[in-house]
Amino acid sequence: MTEKQNNKADKKAGDVRAESVTIRQGGAINVDAEQIEVRQGGIVNASTKSLELTGGGLLLGQAENARIFASRSGAVIAKHDAALDQSGTIVQITRGDVSMEQSGAVVQIANNVRMGDNNGTVFLFAKNIEGDIHSAFGQKESLAFAVTAGLTAGLVLLGGLLFGRKKKP
Repeated sequence: MTEKQNNKADKKAGDVRAESVTIRQGGAINVDAEQIEVRQGGIVNASTKSLELTGGGLLLGQAENARIFASRSGAVIAKHDAALDQSGTIVQITRGDVSMEQSGAVVQIANNVRMGDNNGTVFLFAKNIEGDIHSAFGQKESLAFAVTAGLTAGLVLLGGLLFGRKKKP
């Protein structure tokens, strides 16, 4: 790894802090930078103002703006806007706008969501939704599912505590 203004990680790195980080065919555990660009690489935990991920993977990303193309991510939290193109994410939380093209999300939470063709979500929470929506559950159904799942899990745990095996003294 070189310590220039634009750090390049060629293989893998632990913790990286810099103004700008570019990762090509490599990976890093924790990256904290003003700008992060990943091409065919991966990051476990990223914190940045501008995140651009192409053909890579990300476990947890926190950014002001995020652009994800042909990539997979666990959770992306964007303060402003996010764009997904031919990508998949488990959890996408955005204060601003989200645009999706041929992408999917398990949980999508945003103020405004614009969906192009061939997108899908399981749970969708948004103030404004524009485009062709393919969601397994809308906002009301998602809330009902969450309440039902929470109550069921609570009852199972309570039943286990009340009727579970007693430890012998």
